[in-house]
Amino acid sequence: MLKLFPKLLKNSFIIFIIFVLLFSTTSFAYAVETRETEPNDTIVNANNTAVNSETVGNLSAIEDVDWYSFTIPSAGKVSLNIKHNIITGHSGAYLFKIGLYSYNADTQIETEIFTFGANSSGTSADSPNVGLAPGTYFIRISIYYKDVYTNTDYRITPVFVAETNREVENNNTMATANQLTLSSDTIGSIQMPNDIDWYTFTLPSSGKVSFSFKGMNLNLFWMVKLYAKDQDPTSTPELMWFYPKSTTTSYTSTSIGLSAGIYFLRISSYPTGSNSNLDYAISVNFTAETNRETEPNNESIMADQITTNTEYSGNISNQTDKDWYAFTMPYAGLARFSFKHTTFNNENAVWSIKVYTIDSSQYETEIAGYSACGSLFDSIITFKLPAGKLYIEILPASPQSYNSKDYLLTVNPFKLTAPQSVNAVSSSYNSIKLNWNPVAFAFGYTIFRSASLSGKYSTAGSTMDKTWTDTGRLTGKNYYYKIKAFSMPDSGLNDKDEYSVSSAVVHAKAIPSAPISVKATRASSSSIKLTWSPVTGATGYCVYRLNSSTAKFESIKVTSATNYVNSGLKVNNAYQYKIIAYRTGNGANVYGNFSLIVTAKTY
Repeated sequence: MLKLFPKLLKNSFIIFIIFVLLFSTTSFAYAVETRETEPNDTIVNANNTAVNSETVGNLSAIEDVDWYSFTIPSAGKVSLNIKHNIITGHSGAYLFKIGLYSYNADTQIETEIFTFGANSSGTSADSPNVGLAPGTYFIRISIYYKDVYTNTDYRITPVFVAETNREVENNNTMATANQLTLSSDTIGSIQMPNDIDWYTFTLPSSGKVSFSFKGMNLNLFWMVKLYAKDQDPTSTPELMWFYPKSTTTSYTSTSIGLSAGIYFLRISSYPTGSNSNLDYAISVNFTAETNRETEPNNESIMADQITTNTEYSGNISNQTDKDWYAFTMPYAGLARFSFKHTTFNNENAVWSIKVYTIDSSQYETEIAGYSACGSLFDSIITFKLPAGKLYIEILPASPQSYNSKDYLLTVNPFKLTAPQSVNAVSSSYNSIKLNWNPVAFAFGYTIFRSASLSGKYSTAGSTMDKTWTDTGRLTGKNYYYKIKAFSMPDSGLNDKDEYSVSSAVVHAKAIPSAPISVKATRASSSSIKLTWSPVTGATGYCVYRLNSSTAKFESIKVTSATNYVNSGLKVNNAYQYKIIAYRTGNGANVYGNFSLIVTAKTY
């Protein structure tokens, strides 16, 4: 029995060990961790790790480098998280240097996507977010400074979130630009100060474009530039640029007119060196417009061709922007320029509008110009211009007055036509009134007068209205008139008035006006009293009564008074009257027009 005891003791121990293993599986599984395996000093022997999983490692020597690889199944957002113990005595210096790379096995070229540091005084550090396409990527961990070395463990995790609207690196060049969808946000980030994000978008037609930019803090962290497809960003200026400076978390750029085609956006850190690796969101706002300026049109050789008598929209997108247009003047003569915009509180010149001729040597000669202020909705001006191809330049009146509001430009060449429907009538014993239909684009009208149809016509007067009264005329004398419309050019080839051809000749003579306020009232059973207002310039008045037998009006009284009592009438009869004024001159009476007919009854 004693001999069997050691053997029983041994067997009992084995059974105990088996029991512990069987009933402690959960505890052991929880304690198991994924750890780096050396050698992993190069990208080709990198340890594979899973996304959103932690791997433990350490740098066994100052020269040691640890490489890891991970694979993402779809496009999305990737960041790296590293944890470690606090390392004292280094005043918060960087401890680990962590980089994210892509790798081309065919060319054996490693491409750095970003690097960041883990501080010795902290326990955790996160990289910026980066958008990546599906595929395999690599993590490189080394010491940051040789004099801040530690072999303490670190824990590295590649964090992945699937996203469809995020930039995909590497997009640091025009050739690798990410495609933007109009009116949709795309999320991106500038991981390092030298990082650049390129995007491309396509406009289906001409129109107005602006850009919306959103971020956690819009404080001079980003610079955005716009280029056309064929532009070289290293040698040609951008179409527009802006930095999303705002006290809020969103910013919308000024608008720019673009033609249909492919364009590129370049987003980088602000030139002062400020850098934010926070996420931003960029979207392209597009409105189709057929009659809008299209950039680039900053020089005369890039001028947009416009059609006269058509309204075009545009805007000055920055302080140095200029908009050039070209149009054809069909004949030498007048052109009316209209420049409209929404009003704002600025009485000073904001825009400068200039007109040029350009010769075969491309020499520009300014022939006309004016300025438009902010407080005036429509600035209208008339120029006298030569026939042929001409150019318009619109620019800020001064750098201080720059404004990016939309404007509307219309050029209307015109020839003044003769006034139509001219009419001349007496308005008093010594005046004749003329009226006519207005003439398009006319500034005013000049009236010419003659004493005979075929005689000499002299200037009688001018007006900006469509009516005019000629005073001081002789009563009863015929006067003949014709009218010309005129325009007053503000500048151009010269500032002489431009006239239309003459209207048809009309004539009239001044006669006394018809009496007004005529009243007939019963004075008695056999008399009726007539009263009227005096007529200016009248010598006397003739009273007419209707003869019921002949159905004609007959003169019954001539008087210089403004009242008359017609007596000796039949009782209970109705009588009708009218009155005419006359003026005596050179031994003859000149009669005016009859008054309205009035009626009264005796009873």
